[in-house]
Amino acid sequence: MKTYTKILLGVLGSFLIISCGSDDGEVFSQTGPAFSISEMAGSWEATEAGFIPAADHEPEDQVGLILEGGSVSMVIQSNGRFTININPVDRDSYSYTGRMFFEDGESFAMEFDKYPGDYDYWFVRLTATTLELNGGDTAGEYDFDNDGVFEAASVFLKFIRV
Repeated sequence: MKTYTKILLGVLGSFLIISCGSDDGEVFSQTGPAFSISEMAGSWEATEAGFIPAADHEPEDQVGLILEGGSVSMVIQSNGRFTININPVDRDSYSYTGRMFFEDGESFAMEFDKYPGDYDYWFVRLTATTLELNGGDTAGEYDFDNDGVFEAASVFLKFIRV
């Protein structure tokens, strides 16, 4: 077989393999069942921010950050990148960055830059003026006893668009 024929068969075979490969869709989609991440883009200010400790702490250790006089704000870019600024009253403020997406176009998830490759599923509700996020038992973290160590927590955040 001539070299030209071998090259042509190799190229055609490569195209065939690529075109027949499985197409499972985009795993990290910007579009979900009810809205797209780009619709969340903008600046948000929390009206409620609750942190409930996981098993290591007692339920009475939960924190209502806004009720205690603190603040939480979030900026979301249209590509899903976000920054959350948390400003408790009794300690230094801190920030988290990461990305949000819909896994397989269905389940809303957040991946924090602090934990690359590890993401958690969140309940999300979006209206024209409000955004609610509710993480599972260990979707977030908070330093409940102000000892510099962040503990696993369930997080509830309710924002208004600013």
